[in-house]
Amino acid sequence: MNGLKNWVLVALVGISIMLSLNACTSQIELQQQRLALNKLTHLPVKADSVNGYSGILVNNYQNPVQITVYGPETRSYFLDPGELTQQFLIPGEYVVRSNSSGRTCVSGMTVGSQLHYYKGTWQHFVIKYDR
Repeated sequence: MNGLKNWVLVALVGISIMLSLNACTSQIELQQQRLALNKLTHLPVKADSVNGYSGILVNNYQNPVQITVYGPETRSYFLDPGELTQQFLIPGEYVVRSNSSGRTCVSGMTVGSQLHYYKGTWQHFVIKYDR
């Protein structure tokens, strides 16, 4: 019977340690989320209450490219080689389809308050075609 009591005691101690570790991990994750939110609230937001968040589309390829975004709103852009354009999109999840010289690339993108650094500027989204 003593063996069973010892086993139960060890199991209870183990559960207690696991719960303590989970509580510490949760506190650390909560602190990280607070820091991230604080950082986001102090970054310069480029947004328009009607048009959404500001971002850029750029064609770094030698041929023209058609870029179409599908999501909360659908838009299509035609960019000449080396062209860069600033646009606004409302927040949400998007699928980006780029087509140049018969080659198609598809990727996903999130537009929101998160900022991305591109060539000296902060943008809420960057769509870049390099091939």
